[in-house]
Amino acid sequence: MRIRLLIVVLAVTLLFVLQNSQIVRVRLLWWSADVMALLLMLLMLSVGFLLGYGVHYWLQHRHRRNYEKKIWTQ
Repeated sequence: MRIRLLIVVLAVTLLFVLQNSQIVRVRLLWWSADVMALLLMLLMLSVGFLLGYGVHYWLQHRHRRNYEKKIWTQ
């Protein structure tokens, strides 16, 4: 069962890579770059994950800092 699932996942991954292997031109203001679409998607997913994790971490520890400030100022 696990081997079949692994084969299906690998096949879908291979199809995804082959479908997104074309070159995409990215332009911003005065510079441009040619990047594979797959790499661009992976880069954007990584940046989104890191930003989301950073915001989550900041929100979790924001209250701790306010609590520590209240203790030290009293």
